[in-house]
Amino acid sequence: PLQLQVLAPEFVPHDKFEPAKNGNSIRAGIEFNPAHQRVAYHMYRVHPRDASSLNAGYNQLVRVPAEQVLHIFEPVEPGQLRGVPRLAPVLKRLRS
Repeated sequence: PLQLQVLAPEFVPHDKFEPAKNGNSIRAGIEFNPAHQRVAYHMYRVHPRDASSLNAGYNQLVRVPAEQVLHIFEPVEPGQLRGVPRLAPVLKRLRS
């Protein structure tokens, strides 16, 4: 049977930028091959702000193949890696 799990954006660290050991590049926690295709996502095992995970030590990252991830977002500009929260325009207006 099909099983889906919705995860918060914090599961993929937005500050992870490094070359991967296999020659790919990791940008904002997303791994790209030389053809700039998404091949994997680097995710925390549990939510990074989960209080129970703080007692277990460092929350390790796990490489999840892109075939197992549905990364759904509305791109605003070409080349955008991650989405903009739907409430962002509302919050900007409220602040004004």
